[in-house]
Amino acid sequence: MSLEYIRRTYGVPARRGVRVRYTDGAGVIWNCTITSAKGPHLRVLVDDRVPGYRGRLILHPTDNLEYIQVEAKPIPNGQGSISEQARANP
Repeated sequence: MSLEYIRRTYGVPARRGVRVRYTDGAGVIWNCTITSAKGPHLRVLVDDRVPGYRGRLILHPTDNLEYIQVEAKPIPNGQGSISEQARANP
């Protein structure tokens, strides 16, 4: 499954590079960046600012997740191209 599938199915603005805020069961807030999809879930990279943890989480697109930056800037995919389509400047 892909990020496009997640956007269509769950009606969320999930794109690579979008910033999200996840609140876990203990009330801890995790600021993250979407990196990819794993099945119907999002893979996110946790910011360095979370004390004691820097790594990745796999989250459901609608489970205690707030999309805080909807307009994502394209992220190079490591192969000399851009992963998201470029937008035309008006």
